[in-house]
Amino acid sequence: MGSAGNDSAAGMEWRLLQNPLALHIAAGSMTFWAGTINGLATVALVFGRVSHMSGRIIDQAPTLFYNPPRSLFVSTLLLGFFIGTMMGAVALPRLKLTGALTVAMLPIIVAVILVSMGVYGTSADSYAPARFMLAFLLPLGMGMQNSITSQTCIGRTTHMTGDMTDLGISVAKGNWERVRYLGLKYVAFCCGGLAGYLGSRMSPVLTLLLGVAGIIITAYCLQHWDRCAQRCTPTPF
Repeated sequence: MGSAGNDSAAGMEWRLLQNPLALHIAAGSMTFWAGTINGLATVALVFGRVSHMSGRIIDQAPTLFYNPPRSLFVSTLLLGFFIGTMMGAVALPRLKLTGALTVAMLPIIVAVILVSMGVYGTSADSYAPARFMLAFLLPLGMGMQNSITSQTCIGRTTHMTGDMTDLGISVAKGNWERVRYLGLKYVAFCCGGLAGYLGSRMSPVLTLLLGVAGIIITAYCLQHWDRCAQRCTPTPF
């Protein structure tokens, strides 16, 4: 149900993900919290999408001529996400799934600290250094998370661009198991975006902290579940 790199992640992900229920919980939770962070950043702090880069290259090119500061801002988002994807590819083989996901949250934890100190963007028309800092840190963490989960059977967890294409194909072909999986991710990301918007109106720093905590707690709970399942599995003679 994930990406093409599943075989290369053998031994690096939780065996528990072979269980459809565990796989759905992992994908649903991580997609929800990524959607929350993205929804929050879209309407506050960064005033731009940080968990997916669809359309960003189109924004980058023309604005270079008529609005260079915006082009630089978009380039910062792209650079952060791209570096995050590379870091995710390096982290997963070395730290395994739980450790890699934890490290992916470090840039966002730094962002939480900055926001709590009053360092964040104030509007979509502002190009102050504070906005650029978060425009790098949040995509860095999101790009790393997406890279890590994309190398496992979980698949993409920070955007729905490719998953929506797969969802349409799966509906047309009647692959209802995959439809349920991708549909869950769609609903989770949508609900996360709503949670991020509501959080921006109440407490942006708390919302961002909850997003980090949600992803880390999900990873460690599933790791614990995985270890318990392995202990309960009879050893063949």
